[in-house]
This record gives sequence, C-alpha cells and structure tokens, in this order.
Amino acid sequence: MACLDYTQVWTVMNELDESVQKLKVINQFCDDLLVQCYDNTDDDELLQLVDTLRGYSKFMIRDLETKSIRAWNETVVKLNREHNYSNIVPLPLEQLQE
Repeated sequence: MACLDYTQVWTVMNELDESVQKLKVINQFCDDLLVQCYDNTDDDELLQLVDTLRGYSKFMIRDLETKSIRAWNETVVKLNREHNYSNIVPLPLEQLQE
C-alpha cells in the first residue's frame, strides 16, 4: 500500500471543496432565473423546465458536497493524526436525518 502525502491530499481535497463552492453559484443563478421567468412569462413549460433544473442542481450539489465532506473526513482528517481529528467537517443536518 502506498503512503499518502498529507500536504498533497489536503491540496487535492481543498481544490475539490473550492469547486463545490463554485458550483453553488449555479444554484443562485437557477434561483434568479426562476424568479425572472415567473415575473416575465406565463409559459408553463418554461417555468416547469427552469424549476426542474433548479431542483436537480440543488440535489446534485447537496450530493457532491456530502461526498466531498465524507472524503475529507476519511483522508485529510485521518492522515492528520497530530491534531486529533480537530478538523472533522460535520455532514449537513439534512444528511444526518436520513
């Protein structure tokens, strides 16, 4: 089994987290688009499509964020034994209820 370098693992996991945070901007764009569509059109098909896009975007980001947190806790936290797991990231509350 290969030995993992803590600094490299931390860097990769941090970059993943930064990407997740950037993707959250898409959710805001979807929310804004939905408001604009409701304000400016009566096209039910368009409104349904935008609402579906918004819902799917929220689902995917929530799923990616949960998996990213688990990966962080299973790699960065466990490799950093000197800090006694002080950098554990809790899962979002909605995940704890499932």
